[in-house]
Amino acid sequence: MLPLRPLAATIAGTAATLSLSLSLSLSLAPPPAAAAEPFLYIGYCPSWNPAAIEATDFSPYTHVNIAFAIPQADGSLVLENEGQLGALAARIRAQGAKALVAVGGYTGSAAFGCAAADAGRAAALSAAIVGFVGRHGLDGVDIDWEYPAGAGDVANLVTFLATLRGAFDAGGSGGGGGSSSSSSSDDMNRNADDDDGVFKRRGSKRRGNRKRGGEQDRKIISMAVPAMPYPGLTPQQARDMSALVDYISLMQYDINGPWAGETGPNAPFDFEAGRGLQVSFRSSIEAWRALGWPAERMVAGLAFYGRAARALRDMNAGTRGDAAGNTTAAGDDAAAEGTGNPGAQYAAQSAERVVGDRDDACCATGTWKWKWLRQDILTGGVEAPAAPWVRHWDGVSQTPWLFNSETMVYITYEDPASIARKARHAYEEGLRGVMAWSLEMEWDNELVSAAKELC
Repeated sequence: MLPLRPLAATIAGTAATLSLSLSLSLSLAPPPAAAAEPFLYIGYCPSWNPAAIEATDFSPYTHVNIAFAIPQADGSLVLENEGQLGALAARIRAQGAKALVAVGGYTGSAAFGCAAADAGRAAALSAAIVGFVGRHGLDGVDIDWEYPAGAGDVANLVTFLATLRGAFDAGGSGGGGGSSSSSSSDDMNRNADDDDGVFKRRGSKRRGNRKRGGEQDRKIISMAVPAMPYPGLTPQQARDMSALVDYISLMQYDINGPWAGETGPNAPFDFEAGRGLQVSFRSSIEAWRALGWPAERMVAGLAFYGRAARALRDMNAGTRGDAAGNTTAAGDDAAAEGTGNPGAQYAAQSAERVVGDRDDACCATGTWKWKWLRQDILTGGVEAPAAPWVRHWDGVSQTPWLFNSETMVYITYEDPASIARKARHAYEEGLRGVMAWSLEMEWDNELVSAAKELC
């Protein structure tokens, strides 16, 4: 037997050994992995509809883009109901989201090309945006130029974004006014870091934070872009732009619609070969990544609405449905994982303009907001339409659709199952988040709740 050491000596020796081991362990251990960036939930809010805005719940979102401030020929900006903007921004912030102004839009982008083509006008528009953001205490701007017309416009857009970024940075604390902590990548949102562990999903391509120098006080610059990259956009331009903006939002909807000769999904997850426009949620992400745009600076687009058209044949004929009106093909499940009936939602359609929901009587655009689909058609639940409507599921596009054999009206739309599928894909591919057009179309937070089911 070995002689026993005195207790004090043993303790001292053990402590020294532990200290040395701990020092070696700490020095040899790899650095801790960077925390995953919070997944963003972004929504557009229409300034022209105060009543709808008043009823909107902003709490599920991390960022709200108030649409639209319209660039003018003289470089100024005009926003409908601008006098209410300060109160709206304060309410958005009080519910835990950041407030940005969206500039441009489909009918408000006419002045972009002229402004971006001239250094003086680009500087004037940049100054107007910086002043607008500061004056109303906003967290940044979403540039929504629809659309650069060619290679010249794309090159001018890169230059304009550099001018805008410089104007914000020159203003101190990101351009004057507003919150001084508006735009760090770590603090992109207070609502983003839920405690449900969804940001630790195994198998995803989530990345750690990649904060740029001096980013803590920078205003956010985001950009809405078409589903497929601008014609003429080069990989170098994509890299240059991605360094100037915090993220882009892909408008992955309005892919098929009543303007085409055939019915088809408004926002397909995948497209069916040879049917409809050969663009989809998945191919959109792949196309932007192929140009070198980083996934962590991309936000995927979701549609909180559908579109109606009048078909020239009975699209319920030849399909089989269950009691809830779900299309079922032999051996298929009607849920999101099923394949449905390939090709069933494609049919020749009339050029006639069809009135959509109760808000569309004035315009006959065929638009159906989710809230009116739920209240006027899907009255028995998200998969239970009122007769004579029949619900179908397309397993290729991963979207639902409705058909009324009495009126021959077809509706393509998104529901919680299709929204969840897209959000999960965006998360697993390492994208920065998802974006919705638009928040006043929601019903009881059903769609955004589905988008948050990432596990």
